Amino acid sequence: YRIMVSVGRDTNDKQIFKTTTYHPTATTPKRIENEVSDFAREFEKKVRNGETFDGDSIKFAEFIPTWEKKWGKQNLTTRILEDYLYVLKKRVVPHIGNMYLSKIKRIHIQSIIDGMIEKGYAPKTIKWTFTCINSVIKYAYRMEIIEKNPCDRIALPRIKQVREIKYFTLDQAKTFLK
Repeated sequence: YRIMVSVGRDTNDKQIFKTTTYHPTATTPKRIENEVSDFAREFEKKVRNGETFDGDSIKFAEFIPTWEKKWGKQNLTTRILEDYLYVLKKRVVPHIGNMYLSKIKRIHIQSIIDGMIEKGYAPKTIKWTFTCINSVIKYAYRMEIIEKNPCDRIALPRIKQVREIKYFTLDQAKTFLK
């Protein structure tokens, strides 16, 4: 059953609806009717109280253009935005692009990170990929499209600051100076 609740009108006086789908578990027509009615009342109450989220109806890949237009273009340079979009398209969308935003959990983000570790990606590349994912997810969270940010508490590999000092041996220095 498709449940629709009006939440007012937009600037063009067009009615705005919040919708959801409900699959009853009852088997008799009367029980199904009662179950759907109860769910519809509860859904309307949540909509009126601002407790509903649109993450159930927007997939990650579908949300990227919204993030790009409303946040990316205002907060990132053109070059950095291009890099974000490339990383999202190549490394993230194949894994979670078809998932609804509300269904993305920490385990999904962590599996992307773990997969990159297993493939031998550098820690900086992994951290950059996570930054790109987190930017999109965090924007969805701030816009109240999702209830919580699944990128919180993700385990990233440490970036080791190893500086190997290279110098000539005595023979190499003499050869170099000649």
